[in-house]
Amino acid sequence: MFKIDFIPFLINTDMKIVEKWFDSDTFFYDSHLPSKIPFSEIERLVTFPNSHTTVITCNGMKVGLCDYIMEERTRIAKIEFCLASDDLYTTIGREVLTAYITRLFNSIPAIKVMKYVYEFDHFGHTLFETYPFYKEGTLYSMAFKDNRYWDVLVYSLLDEELKGVKEVHTVDRTT
Repeated sequence: MFKIDFIPFLINTDMKIVEKWFDSDTFFYDSHLPSKIPFSEIERLVTFPNSHTTVITCNGMKVGLCDYIMEERTRIAKIEFCLASDDLYTTIGREVLTAYITRLFNSIPAIKVMKYVYEFDHFGHTLFETYPFYKEGTLYSMAFKDNRYWDVLVYSLLDEELKGVKEVHTVDRTT
């Protein structure tokens, strides 16, 4: 059993930890972005006015970052998260996602959570296809990586759909 928690992101101490996770001067935000973001840009990203970056902990150890940007008018929260290693996606990815989304619906007035997943992101596809997210559509040729364009899949989850997370593995909004 994993104890997942979220603590405030502290720029002075947590930036050093994040840099060690990725062992270089670059950082993959959201784990598998089409190109690396210079590490110097991370400070700007996590202090963006509408951003709510927190540190993910598992059994007391810092294991990743998560973030959301809330569209106040529509009450839609667009989420991002990254874990310190690919192994963590298969071991605690679902637990982290469940805890984070539950926290969002309970603490902010969101009615919907959205996530953009790149076509080449195997871990993202696996996680969101086994979780009760609804695939809303595809943004064609939105990301450029390895000399080609990739699609971005758009997933969403409504507040009332979260209540069935333990029983449901896919969402069918057509009925």
